[in-house]
Amino acid sequence: MSEWTCDTCGGRITEAKDGWVEWLYEHDSDREYGLRLVHHRPASPRPGGCQYDGREEFARSRSSVKDLELPFFLSPDGLMQLLQMVSDGRFSDREEVLEMIKRLHVPGYEKAHRHLEAAVAEGVYEPNAPLMYPFQDQIQLANAWIDREREKEH
Repeated sequence: MSEWTCDTCGGRITEAKDGWVEWLYEHDSDREYGLRLVHHRPASPRPGGCQYDGREEFARSRSSVKDLELPFFLSPDGLMQLLQMVSDGRFSDREEVLEMIKRLHVPGYEKAHRHLEAAVAEGVYEPNAPLMYPFQDQIQLANAWIDREREKEH
């Protein structure tokens, strides 16, 4: 079973249908930014929802919200859409898109990615690749370490 973390509230998204991928398009500069994974409004634990407020974003930066449901981005077509975003250079920071690709398509990465630096600092594994591009065995070691640390807290 897959599980994701909402970039707004930090809560768990336990079913793909409850997730939403969204980003902003700034009309004045023709750039896209702010790519994030959040709870779909009906599944949000927050009264106002976790998604961008389109009116607020337009008033603040003349940006429109672009979005699609998480199940689409988990599909091969969704992966192709994300790869096209990187190829087209639509995002001012392509690492935003690459990070989303890893979160949605690399097994175990979603759980591990916020803890990789701490895992390396604790000696869980020695990176032999850039920190945010771990191999599967490193992701598995990091996730096992996360589980052990969570057990200690309870």
